[in-house]
Amino acid sequence: PLNLAIEKADSLLESFDLRNAEDIYLEILDKHAENPSALLGLAKIYLISNRASKAFAILSDFPESRLYAKAEVLKPLAKVMVDFNENLLPGETDLDNFFHNCVRLIQRQNLPAALDGLLDIIRENRGYRNGLARDVFLALLEILGEHNPQTRKYRSELATTLF
Repeated sequence: PLNLAIEKADSLLESFDLRNAEDIYLEILDKHAENPSALLGLAKIYLISNRASKAFAILSDFPESRLYAKAEVLKPLAKVMVDFNENLLPGETDLDNFFHNCVRLIQRQNLPAALDGLLDIIRENRGYRNGLARDVFLALLEILGEHNPQTRKYRSELATTLF
């Protein structure tokens, strides 16, 4: 039953049915407080629904598991969103302002537009803020999921841009 519940919640998350996915993840965590799959799913939902501080708390204390690496991929996005909400992101250059717009698009759940903007930043400056645009880009791909056709498209575009 636990694996079925996780599969159902993951499927709902991939189809962006965030409310129902969140309910299932929370039910799982009520019974299995350290379940990595439920924690990762909940962190993704919190990131998409502009509750970045909750996501950052989960990701900062993520349990050792086979999903630990995926949680680490999401951490830069959580940190950026927390910093953005607290007006701590640098705004010194045009690229910084463009990056701010990408974060706003993420908050509005417009991930394709955010990914396009991040690609433009990477094309302009591959090492923008020590790879921050690339790290956020990869986190968004993690949120979209491996089975999403947009993930394959954007992964390919990133590879073309970087190499």
